[in-house]
Amino acid sequence: TFQAGLSGSWGTRYGLGADQVVQIEMVLPNGFHVKFGPTEWKDASAEGFTVPRTIGVTGLCRTNPEERDEEKWVWGDCPNDFGIDFMDLWYAIRGGGGGTWGVVLSMHLQLHDYVPSVEYRASSSEECLATVFTADSSLFMHPLTDPLNVEFVATYIMTPSVLNVTVEQSRACGSPGTGYNQPQCYGEEAISQAWITFLQMKNITGGAECRERNPRGGLPSSSPLGSRFEGQITDSTSPDIAAGAINGVLVPKAWIEKVGVQSATNMFGPNFALNYYAFGS
Repeated sequence: TFQAGLSGSWGTRYGLGADQVVQIEMVLPNGFHVKFGPTEWKDASAEGFTVPRTIGVTGLCRTNPEERDEEKWVWGDCPNDFGIDFMDLWYAIRGGGGGTWGVVLSMHLQLHDYVPSVEYRASSSEECLATVFTADSSLFMHPLTDPLNVEFVATYIMTPSVLNVTVEQSRACGSPGTGYNQPQCYGEEAISQAWITFLQMKNITGGAECRERNPRGGLPSSSPLGSRFEGQITDSTSPDIAAGAINGVLVPKAWIEKVGVQSATNMFGPNFALNYYAFGS
C-alpha cells in the first residue's frame, strides 16, 4: 500500500496505495510478458470517492520474448488467441495478490507533491486530564482513547460539517493506526479551530491548549532503520482473527452521517476508540 501496513494517514486524501498504480508489467502463467494500465476514467467524486473510477484498461504484449536487452524490447498488440481480459487482470492484481496471477516485474506509481505533515496530539498534561480528558475507566487511561478525544476525531473525519469544516479540510487528515486517534494532516486543514468549536458544543470552558500541534517532516516512516536487511524482508506474523465481538468492522461514512457520531460511539462502546481512519469515504 501507499505507506505500508494498510493505508496510513494519506488514505483520506489520495485513496489507497492500489489507487496510485498506473501501470503494471508482469509475466503471466501462459508465458506472455505484458504491460497494462488504465486508459479511461470516470469522475466519481459525486459518489464520495477521492479518485476517478477506472472504466477502461488496455495492455500490450512483448513481441520479441527471446531478447534480453531491455532497450531492444518491442511491444505490440496481443495475439487474437491471447484470452486475457486486461480489465479483469487489473482488478485482480491490485486486490487479489500479484503472485496469484503471474510474476509482477515492475509498477509505475502516481506521484504527489511533497506536503509537510502536522500531528495533533491530545495533551496528557495534568490540567487537561483534570478538566477535559476526565474518563476514569481502565481503557481510557490515556487521552488518545478518552471518549471526548475519540468523538472529536471521528466527527472531524466522518461528519466534518458539524464542526464547520469542509470536506477538503477533513480529507487532509487521517489516523495511521488502530486506537491512534491522533490526526496527521497534510496541507490545508482546520483541526485547531474545529477543536475549539467542538469544546463549545460540549459546553467545556477552555481546553484549547489540550490539542497540541506537532509539526513533522513529512511522510512518516513505518520501517525503522535496522528492521530490514539487504535483499530481504523480515518475516511477519501469520494472519489471525482478533478477539472480541465487534472487531475488524469496516464502517461506511454514510452510516456515520446517518446515525451520528454519538450514536455510533454508544453502539460500539469502548471498541469505537480503536478506529483506523485511513480509507477515505
